Amino acid sequence: MGRSIYTRRAIDKWLAKHDEPLKSRLMQFREGMEADGFRPSTIRAWLSQARLFLLYLARRGKEPEQAQRSDIVAFIGVRLTVCIKRNRRPAHLVQWRCGYTGAIHRLLRDIQGQWPPRPTSTMQIEKFKNQLQSCTICRRYVRELCFHAQHFLDYINGRGLSIESIQPHQVDKYLAVAARRNRHKHWYWMEVHRRSVWKLLRYAQGEWPPGSTPSALFVQFRAYLKQRQFSIYTIWRHVSSVRRFLDYLRCRHIEPEQARPHDVAGFLEWKLQEYRQQCGYTPNDMARWRLCYRAGIHRFLRMIDPEWPPKAEPANDIERFRRDTCEAYVRWMRDVRGLAAATIVKNRDEALQFLVWLGSRASRETLRSLSVFDIDNYLESRMPRLRRATRVSTCASMRSFLRYLNVESWIDRDLSRLISGPPVYAFAEVPQAFTKDQIRALLKSVQADRRPAALRDYAMLMLLATYGIRGGEVVRLRLDDIDWRENRIRIRLSKTRLESSLPLVTPVGNALLRYLRHGRPASTAREIFLTARAPYKPLASSGCLVSIIRDRLKQASIAVKGRHGAHAFRYARAASLLSASVSVKHIGDLLGHQSTEATGIYLRLTTDNLRAISLEVPRKVAP
Repeated sequence: MGRSIYTRRAIDKWLAKHDEPLKSRLMQFREGMEADGFRPSTIRAWLSQARLFLLYLARRGKEPEQAQRSDIVAFIGVRLTVCIKRNRRPAHLVQWRCGYTGAIHRLLRDIQGQWPPRPTSTMQIEKFKNQLQSCTICRRYVRELCFHAQHFLDYINGRGLSIESIQPHQVDKYLAVAARRNRHKHWYWMEVHRRSVWKLLRYAQGEWPPGSTPSALFVQFRAYLKQRQFSIYTIWRHVSSVRRFLDYLRCRHIEPEQARPHDVAGFLEWKLQEYRQQCGYTPNDMARWRLCYRAGIHRFLRMIDPEWPPKAEPANDIERFRRDTCEAYVRWMRDVRGLAAATIVKNRDEALQFLVWLGSRASRETLRSLSVFDIDNYLESRMPRLRRATRVSTCASMRSFLRYLNVESWIDRDLSRLISGPPVYAFAEVPQAFTKDQIRALLKSVQADRRPAALRDYAMLMLLATYGIRGGEVVRLRLDDIDWRENRIRIRLSKTRLESSLPLVTPVGNALLRYLRHGRPASTAREIFLTARAPYKPLASSGCLVSIIRDRLKQASIAVKGRHGAHAFRYARAASLLSASVSVKHIGDLLGHQSTEATGIYLRLTTDNLRAISLEVPRKVAP
């Protein structure tokens, strides 16, 4: 055929002579190119090349829907032979070949929907990738696993093996080959390579190695972490640690419910030996290395038993006596005295320390011979390391314990009356308070941080700086305590157990709104402020504020001497109000005090303003 084949009229005339399916395919092919804005010259050339390819398939009785890569290669070989016979060998072979493949790929893409067809290994990798992503594995690690799994699939496909029927000895042979080929790479590369092969086989066959189906507890642990909103990376790290730990227990015929702290220690030593064999050295940060394994294992064991680790059995009769005595003392403080939980813990720890100091004399019989001389010796060994306020607290705890021993008839007389603590004077110490510049710089530094944890910290610091409330009152603030319609905030006072209703000022309200909308994680807890990391739960106590304030001060490069907790904001707020000529009564109402004497403690920093206020001379406080 001459040049007339490239004209629209000649093409339509040629199509009229051929069967209807071939004509319709070429017509659709031409319409598609015209719709995509191809140039007329390109349409004419590609239409001619597509016609030749369809005729080639028709002579071999093959439908275009069944065309493969091999058909294109054979067709191009035929066309090259024709050119050589006609003495028209292409000057640029690659460019000549692309002239055919471009048109044919476009034609087959219109007919089959996707071209080139994806190899079987690629589809398997896509399914494997989707399965890994559904298991909440981090994206970087998913890409790494898929990269290594692709090598394995290429190996077995090249040997005609099926992934569904592959055997362990075949996998071992492949890993040996991969180890020889990549012996110059880091040991971690081969470890991830083996892990990716096992994960792929576990996905294809259900379990791998054969007989290693994970227990129901392992599946439950994954759901447990996901339910508590742990991050994808943390879930992957904890699950990986627990999988190795369960393999370790299985080899030693130990059930997970029977695991004890020494089993965890044995596992860590085993992993450390494995690390040394592979790397030739120990981890640089041993504490961090151990924590990476221990955190997930401890969380898994606490999921099984909330009281894990179990209390160790006493090694001898003396330790058993200490334990039984402290437990009975705790019950007495809780059930008889009705003391607060923090006071119970403080008194119990002091009692245990006293029993440890007694040593072999800590028994029910020898306690009857307890004398004032023994108590003086114990307090003398304790006091030099303590501050004055802590000494007073230690003496109070000892009086409580001795009172318990007398009530239970363990000692013959009440020795608690003979303990006198050190004298404590009102207004003896100058309180530590932030300056206005320090508070302003601290708030500005935290406000510049847009992370969710910073939104929480900024809201808490605004409450402390604006209202001067105690740290515990901030931590215990609940969603129900904020009345957005009336712009009021309710504070539950820690010491008096009363409630105080204060106006919700705009800066504090905006800070709370930003945290609730963009920083607070989803939780059923009614407390406003939650932990910044999963599992998301209310802050444990006001002690959390100490570390938060310390870290934020370091971030803002603010050097503070002495104490720098929530009370430093409380002192600063009281001093600023007095400097603004606010009466002591109104300052006390804001701070939640019932007497002006309590408010006077917070005003010792403003000596210039206190000249006009009549205060009592510091007096000795009864111990």
